[in-house]
Amino acid sequence: VSGNNVDRVSSLVRGNSDLAILKVGQDPPPVAGQVYSYTITVNNNGPSDATGVTVVDTLPQSTTFAGSTDSCSGSGRVYTCTIGSLANSANVAFDIGVNIDSAVLAGTALTNTASVFGEQQDFVTDNNTAEAAPIVGRQVGLAIDKQLSGGPAIAGQSYTFQVEVSNGGPSDAANVTVRDIL
Repeated sequence: VSGNNVDRVSSLVRGNSDLAILKVGQDPPPVAGQVYSYTITVNNNGPSDATGVTVVDTLPQSTTFAGSTDSCSGSGRVYTCTIGSLANSANVAFDIGVNIDSAVLAGTALTNTASVFGEQQDFVTDNNTAEAAPIVGRQVGLAIDKQLSGGPAIAGQSYTFQVEVSNGGPSDAANVTVRDIL
């Protein structure tokens, strides 16, 4: 019968996108007591355009959020950065800055982890999380000032000196010892 040779089927076709993230710490290396920035790059390796793309960034211990060059918001150590749409083969890069506590010890790794998510199916998930762990250094600026108290020195008399030690930082100085040889 010629009238029944047609059949119709509806199906929803969903695209998939391989989102990948890269995170690197910037030069110079981080210093306790200063702001440090990480660069996050998100790539859409396709084959489809990606929508609803977001990055969730977990800041390192002993840091606070200092700002970003993208629209990131959050609290504590977890921040979400909204990218929105990302075309096939496109990428976007932005920076996230952190304030490093001045008491962080030299040699501490500032491990920062970020993950990317989108609305499309992503069959390659091993590139959806990235980590950077630069090593913290310290900079201290110690100065000492010694002043004679009580007027001019006269031979045979006792005198008091006032010694003041200061640290111009930005890092805290630890285990400082003053040795005064008379």
